[in-house]
Amino acid sequence: METFLSSLCLNVCFFFCFIGKCAPGFYCRRGSDTATPSNVSAIGGPCPKGHFCELGTAFPLGCRRGTYNPNEGEAACFTCPAGYFCPENSTDFNPYPCPMGHFCPNGTEYATQYPCPRGHFNGATKGVSLANCAACPGGEYCNASGLSAPTGLCAPGYFCINAAWTDRPLDYDNFTSGDCLCPANSTGGECQEGFFCPEGSHEPTPCTGGYFCEGKGKATVTAQCDPGWFCTSGAQVSRPSDGITGDICPQGKYCPWGTKVPELCPQGTFSNNTGNSHVTNCANCTEGSYCETRGLTKPTALCSAKFYCPPGERLDGQNSCTEGHFCEEGSPAPVKCPSGTYQDEIQQDSCKQCPAGYFCDSSNDLSEFSSYNCPNGFYCPNGTRYATEFGCPNGTHGNGTNLFHPDQCVKCPPGRFCYGKGG
Repeated sequence: METFLSSLCLNVCFFFCFIGKCAPGFYCRRGSDTATPSNVSAIGGPCPKGHFCELGTAFPLGCRRGTYNPNEGEAACFTCPAGYFCPENSTDFNPYPCPMGHFCPNGTEYATQYPCPRGHFNGATKGVSLANCAACPGGEYCNASGLSAPTGLCAPGYFCINAAWTDRPLDYDNFTSGDCLCPANSTGGECQEGFFCPEGSHEPTPCTGGYFCEGKGKATVTAQCDPGWFCTSGAQVSRPSDGITGDICPQGKYCPWGTKVPELCPQGTFSNNTGNSHVTNCANCTEGSYCETRGLTKPTALCSAKFYCPPGERLDGQNSCTEGHFCEEGSPAPVKCPSGTYQDEIQQDSCKQCPAGYFCDSSNDLSEFSSYNCPNGFYCPNGTRYATEFGCPNGTHGNGTNLFHPDQCVKCPPGRFCYGKGG
């Protein structure tokens, strides 16, 4: 009888005392008589906000880092969205925007989990990926991870191309003028010879024209280029000779201290020498020639006939030959007409023959002849050089002035004798 009663109780319990797991989204403590307790009580209830309750949960579990739950009765927490981070037991992600200097992909657990790497920065909140981290701009550096702004300017004597993480980068040391082939991962380097890099340089600056930059790591130019030389750009020495960054001062020019472009010798001068350092090294145009343009290495040409060119003459035809003189091609000054000639016009390249009856002595003014009558006792044919060149023959004498032929001399009168020039 006792055995029968025990068997009957087990069968009744099997049919009327079913035992099951607490439903997802709820928690059931000991003594709970339902899988979905509708109200929070000692025996269980709906899963609270900031927690999750899987199937068969006895106690609510707090949302793990990187998740959140704004609702009651959830079996799982939601993944924290990109641009935010979610601490444990989060009920909302909005109070936790990703801070500056960082980025937060989906499921970020804490604010500083994903810092921008060194050489980069992020000045905004709610970054979602590494793409939100900007490379440190040229001329600046970012020396740590998680920066919201660049650390500072690149050091003098160095250049920072992009994403530099030190103010003195050394991963690129072969920058040359016009070089655009920096390695993709290069952040900068030490300033090279022929360049200078002030503080905050994003690339080396070619040495300023007229100056040279000697040695590496220059923050400023070294000094002016030497006189007698010129420095165009990027010169490494005070006397460059490569013809690219500079060279010795060429003919027809002069180069004082700090010359970028050689100065042209002025009009009226020339120079066939190199290495001139001052305008005084340009020689005056050779006498008898003219130097019409600047920068000449030799005179332009000989002075034209009928004109004369003193030393340093700039243009042809500026100085007309004067009366009483003649000027052949290449004359440095008017040439006085020789005895026996005269010239009463300007701008002539020859002299006229002195007319009969007159004499033209070079010791006198030869701009005319009429003042120089042949004296009594003498005769003056064409081209007579001086007053007493031709005396009346022996036995004759002069009978007035301006005689031009010996036949014009008269015989000596009776009782007289006429001997010697002039009768």
